[in-house]
Amino acid sequence: LPPEGPGTPQADLYSLGKVLYEMSTGRDRKDYPLLPQDWDALDPAEQAQLLELNEVLVKVCEADPRRRYQSAGELRRDLELLQRGQSVRHQRAAKRRFALAKKFSISAVALTLLAGGAWKLFYSVSPRGELRTTGLINAADQRLLKERGTLNPQAYELYEKARAYAERDTREGFNQAVHYFNQSLRADPNNALAYTQLANIYRRAADWYLPPKHAMEEAKRNAHKAVTLNGASPAAHQALAWVRLLYDWDWLGASNSAWRTIELSPNTASCHALYATCLQELGHPDAALAEKLKAMQLAPDSIGVNIDLAWGFYHRREYTRALEACRKVLRANSNNIAALFLMGRSLKELGRYDEAVASFEDARSIEDSPDLIGWMGHTLALMGHREDALNLLADLEALSKKAGYVSAYWKAIIHAGLGTRRQAIDCLRLALADRSQNILEIRKDQVWDSFRSDPDFVVLVQALESEVRRSR
Repeated sequence: LPPEGPGTPQADLYSLGKVLYEMSTGRDRKDYPLLPQDWDALDPAEQAQLLELNEVLVKVCEADPRRRYQSAGELRRDLELLQRGQSVRHQRAAKRRFALAKKFSISAVALTLLAGGAWKLFYSVSPRGELRTTGLINAADQRLLKERGTLNPQAYELYEKARAYAERDTREGFNQAVHYFNQSLRADPNNALAYTQLANIYRRAADWYLPPKHAMEEAKRNAHKAVTLNGASPAAHQALAWVRLLYDWDWLGASNSAWRTIELSPNTASCHALYATCLQELGHPDAALAEKLKAMQLAPDSIGVNIDLAWGFYHRREYTRALEACRKVLRANSNNIAALFLMGRSLKELGRYDEAVASFEDARSIEDSPDLIGWMGHTLALMGHREDALNLLADLEALSKKAGYVSAYWKAIIHAGLGTRRQAIDCLRLALADRSQNILEIRKDQVWDSFRSDPDFVVLVQALESEVRRSR
């Protein structure tokens, strides 16, 4: 499925592109845009054919639907061109040269060609997002620079490879993505998009398999670099807003960054969804829900927007409505881990423990993670399956030793289900010391309601609120 969800001609073309990728490379669609595994064994003619087809695949599998083929007819024309043995790359280059000839006089173009046959571009991006050039650049390349963040072919190829790994949302995917994003930045240090993506993947790794202080400091550094390079990028401001929200605990600063994304891109649903999350933390739940609904109007089929809406209902303790939003996502993608996870939590709060465990098991069968282990152990403990819950707690301890880090918050969740209150609070203290983003849930999540009269828990919440005030 494309990032924006199904239901449009461009979405169908994206899916078709992934099928073409599998057919032509023999790789899984999740490997896109990696080359065939036997690439080095292919003869030069076969490599040339695949590189031509790659021109088509890159366009049909663009993450932004505006940059994809706009109709099946456009795609068919390029495929027919390849079938006739002609070059898509050469045709597109010819169109760019024609655009250049229209913009500049023939003599200027001739002078450029005489200077070397093809001109080089040296550029930088100002903090306001303006393109500064010390060489010649045409309109087509200006659009390309805005979309890709770089005109360096090697940098872009490495960037796309990194993005493909990042989309896997696995530990190995994270490690490979960091490697290739950094390789891309060595090829072009001015690519704000690469810094933005690095900020995002470090943020997602925090509290999962990296300590928050390490992961979020990296996220912060890369987000600030992205904003410095391109202050007109909504994605860069989004990355910075998430860091301020989840790590700095600076709700006002986060909301300012989120609002800036709306100013830059008022019709982008994710910008409104992020602003809604900031409003929620600022204590404006009704305004937050209104922003989430606005995001839904802009992108009713977006998986990310529906997940955000489900979380909004969950935090308002409207668990039935949260379930409905999760099921809408799962109808579009039955393997969406975030939807399965949140559905399990909502079912647990509704007292439907067997269904909750089944939902957690479904998510774990796709990609296991400490949060799923924690909540499954919590639910099993509530069902009276104490030994199973203790086994999952032991799994977290073993994982912590093997991986080097597991958030103490997930251990606290299991202890809360087991009723071992002292151990739960001890784990929460460790999570606060680690600056775990999940520690914020102790202020409002129903799972901690039975702890609220405990003096030690009250002190812990006061310490958290003090830390939040200090961060503002």
